[in-house]
Amino acid sequence: MHYSFYATKSGVSNCLFILHYARSCPNALVNSIFEHMLQTRVVESRHVLRVLPVAATCHASAAELARCFRILWSAFLGQEKSVNTKEQNRKESKDETVNSDSNFVDACEGPEDEKKKTISSNCVHSACPPVELPHARPNTLHGPKTFLVAFKARNYDRLSRDTAIETVVSTVREIDASWRICPTTPSVTVFVNVLRNVACISLLEDFDRFRKYNLAELISPVSNTSAPLVNTSTKVE
Repeated sequence: MHYSFYATKSGVSNCLFILHYARSCPNALVNSIFEHMLQTRVVESRHVLRVLPVAATCHASAAELARCFRILWSAFLGQEKSVNTKEQNRKESKDETVNSDSNFVDACEGPEDEKKKTISSNCVHSACPPVELPHARPNTLHGPKTFLVAFKARNYDRLSRDTAIETVVSTVREIDASWRICPTTPSVTVFVNVLRNVACISLLEDFDRFRKYNLAELISPVSNTSAPLVNTSTKVE
């Protein structure tokens, strides 16, 4: 599969938002990178410390986070049809407006999606293409239904940690009440990463296995005293 990448300034120091122009899920792309690192035990970059796949973005407010995550979590569990019907009913009963000075990009649809919006339409950049939403693996759906919410905000203080976590937890229980919080070994980690006024939402099934998606820590376990290998042939610009 061919990938094209585009770096978008996030407005946060030492943080880039990378768009990839392919219809595959960002989770699959990033997970393949970490699987490759586990096999080769080689760090392919000197300066990149962490890579997180972002499933969807929205304006950093409780209302938008609830709306965005409701569709995202339903698609993750394979229940997107029912939630799309509910969302359409909400839109018909109440017009949704977007504040023009919020710098929130509301529509960036590809030519195939002009008549049907998806949650991936709410992006941090107007050139963002629609991509496939992540879906839970069978062992996640049929195993222990546990989750944990992680939150981090940079250069923004209008969405508090408690509000974001409460919004996500209530939405999870609204869609499927059988899921419970597990602070130690969750099956899924919901990461809400706020960059200025944009909330980036990630659904991570290998958060602990990939050492919180930290490249250096991934191949440097405590039991291994050897330093990680660095590919000196990699060009860093």
